[in-house]
Amino acid sequence: MTESETKPANPFKEYLRLKEELLKERAGLAERIQQINTVLNAQEFYFSRTANVKFRPRRVESPRNTMTLRDAVIFLTRDKPMTKEEILMELGEVGYEFATSKPINSLNTTLYAKGVFKRENGKFSPTDETLSEFMF
Repeated sequence: MTESETKPANPFKEYLRLKEELLKERAGLAERIQQINTVLNAQEFYFSRTANVKFRPRRVESPRNTMTLRDAVIFLTRDKPMTKEEILMELGEVGYEFATSKPINSLNTTLYAKGVFKRENGKFSPTDETLSEFMF
């Protein structure tokens, strides 16, 4: 082996190349972690009640969402009916924040409000009357 094969031609260029590779890898990992957190948070909301996991309530400032829960669910289900679990996951993905430790209860209250949503085969969608009132 010659000396030129064991040493990089320019150590500074090699450093910059390696740094760029690491920055790209870090960005990819950060994106993947965000995706995992989104899924885990949405599942935690739903399964916390079914798994009988008890959370210690914390006083937190009420989230400031740009839409009401009702409007957000109407918006998500206007084109395609969804199950409660799908709606909860989608709400998490779009950044809707709940002030409760058991958001499935708030979602149930919204979904079962008289005349707002219809349920077919376990999937919810807004009634025609609700859609006509809702402004997109």
